[in-house]
Amino acid sequence: MKNKGFTMIEVIISLATLSLMIILLIKSLSIIKVIKVDESLISNELGINEMRLIYAYSNEHDIVNDEYNFNYLDKPMYYYQDENKLTLTPGYQVLLTNIDSIEFKKTNNCIYIDYYYKDELKHALLGC
Repeated sequence: MKNKGFTMIEVIISLATLSLMIILLIKSLSIIKVIKVDESLISNELGINEMRLIYAYSNEHDIVNDEYNFNYLDKPMYYYQDENKLTLTPGYQVLLTNIDSIEFKKTNNCIYIDYYYKDELKHALLGC
């Protein structure tokens, strides 16, 4: 008469393999949690880079009442803070998000931007 089912060795090896796979899965999930990145921070870095490009092609830079005014392709444009966003007008292009406050500074023909992002002060040079 033949026995149906698994031998004890097969069951032990299967359980050991399964437990090893679960341990590896738990380790990889904890690494993924550490790697998680703040998406709005990345978006803000891209916005700063876009502002630098616009600066390179613009002229007649001026800062008035926390607004940065300039001419881009012979059109007057300006940046200003609307609620917790930095926007570019005309139109309504959002460049920075989740900012508490923002300040533009002009020093030695260079334009700087200081802004608070999640209670942390960030500095950026737009151009000279």
